[in-house]
Amino acid sequence: MNVRVIHRWTRPDIRDKTKTNSIELLLLDVENEIIQATIMRQLISFFGSKILVGKVYSIRNITVVDNLGPDKATPKPCRLKFEFSSKVQEITDTSISVHGYRFAKFEDIISRQSVNYSLHRGCQLSCTLWPPHTVQLPALISEQPNPNQSKIIVMQCVETKKFEGQWRIQTTYNVSAYYVNPDIPEVNIFEER
Repeated sequence: MNVRVIHRWTRPDIRDKTKTNSIELLLLDVENEIIQATIMRQLISFFGSKILVGKVYSIRNITVVDNLGPDKATPKPCRLKFEFSSKVQEITDTSISVHGYRFAKFEDIISRQSVNYSLHRGCQLSCTLWPPHTVQLPALISEQPNPNQSKIIVMQCVETKKFEGQWRIQTTYNVSAYYVNPDIPEVNIFEER
């Protein structure tokens, strides 16, 4: 299978936070589908330095396992697990999106799905930020050159949770990513509307 790595993070060992238990990856295919993949501790020396964010790879001999546990970054019922027999080769494939964003309408997020941000057309969206995001996201917003300009925040890998009867989004420990006014085609099209 051919995939682009769009996000990578380490999961610490439960008993010793200074040790890495696994490397977690979000992989994007040509159909803009995202699946999580895991490189366990024993295989980090084989694959850890070979797999980089933004690159496209042909991956073979990988195992499909149940997507269980608290470190689930996608709602898919399964994830991929690297094995000693897995083969990874970097390739050039421009048919796979660089970002893998799937944009949702504010109304869809608010109706099913908490810092309150004013959204387009006066809607409100609650977003709970967990460390380290409590410092990082507000800093990114304040660093924008024009403080009076509307901010477009693109978030990846956030969870939806129901709290006190309202759906909201929240960041996850080391998976969530966000970009303020990113220079990507989808944002440029949105701004022109």
